[in-house]
Amino acid sequence: MTKLGLHFISVAIIATISIVNIVFLVVWAHVYVSKIIQDLEQQQQQVFQFSRPSSSSSLSSLASSVPANQHNYYDSGRGAIHGGDSPSNHLPKVVWLMSFPNSGNSFTTQMVRMHTNHFTATNYGEEHIGENGTSMSIHHDPFYANGPFLSESITKGRKIGNYVLTKTHCGGRCSRCGPETYLETLESFQTACLTARRGTSHDGVISFEKVQYSESLVHGAIHIVRDPFDNIVSRFHLIQKVNKKLGGDDKFEKTFPNNLHGFRKWCKYMDKQYLDSEAKMLDIRIMEIFQSIPCHSDFFRYVQWHNLAFQVTQVMDLPYIIVHYEDYGRDFNSVKDEILLFLELRDDGYRNVTFSSGKTYHDYFTEDERRAVQNLFHLLASNQTKEHIERYFKK
Repeated sequence: MTKLGLHFISVAIIATISIVNIVFLVVWAHVYVSKIIQDLEQQQQQVFQFSRPSSSSSLSSLASSVPANQHNYYDSGRGAIHGGDSPSNHLPKVVWLMSFPNSGNSFTTQMVRMHTNHFTATNYGEEHIGENGTSMSIHHDPFYANGPFLSESITKGRKIGNYVLTKTHCGGRCSRCGPETYLETLESFQTACLTARRGTSHDGVISFEKVQYSESLVHGAIHIVRDPFDNIVSRFHLIQKVNKKLGGDDKFEKTFPNNLHGFRKWCKYMDKQYLDSEAKMLDIRIMEIFQSIPCHSDFFRYVQWHNLAFQVTQVMDLPYIIVHYEDYGRDFNSVKDEILLFLELRDDGYRNVTFSSGKTYHDYFTEDERRAVQNLFHLLASNQTKEHIERYFKK
């Protein structure tokens, strides 16, 4: 046989071996991938998802239905699976008090503290600084170093419950900003819900930094909804209070007095500030409705906020209840009892608080303007948001 013939035979043998190897690899890969998919499907079938609580549900009654081997949780901050002696089993658990600003968060936390003599917490460490000049975590365990933080000083006899009500406004809530700042995605909104501001003292100077705690600390949520018209006017009142607190001059209050005229003048001023950027970033249908709504950006932020708050509780599988701020005035005890039951706290009569309904501000808007707000919400609101705000357009 010639050398050329031997060469061709060698090439053929090598090619045959290569083909066999390729076939083997393909078959092996198919089997391996099929096994992975099978394992994933089995894992998905074992995943426990919290059912939505009724008004008479408490958090532990929901958690007690989870099999013991499924109390593990994924800590995105540490990138590991935890169970057994994890913070979720024997340390305080966070229940978010989620609200668009000026919706009743402060009253609700005060009510819980006064009626139960239990601490509440906040994502915003500047709301209370301890004697050492730092924000005080709800527990000394390092797992809580990034918050949440106690919302008041240590009081003799006051306790930390199994579930700690924690204030968070999440994201997309700025009052003087354009769409490049207030537009949120689900991911950015959830991150904002978990973001805290921690105060620390260095040489007597207190500074604040943004920190983020693990979502594994969060075990439930109370979502407050307030009449959008009252909510937006109340935000205007807050801006006035902040201006005074920061030592602002009288020019602001004289230009925008605390009445209907001042509010509408403020809206007219704000509506012009970010019109160009909104026209570039928002749908033309939204922009057309904006023309008929005073303080249109605030109403956009309101509906976006509630849409995302509902979505976050769903993707995190959190048990939650909805509280309408106005219901405090209609039946205070029923709302209070529902909240305390959910938090597994008892009304021990430590100190009672009373609720003052205050003014409503529908008359700050014309009928056409209220109808335009309704059209905006119809365009933008999710089904859950629509369900909980439609009552405010029936007045």
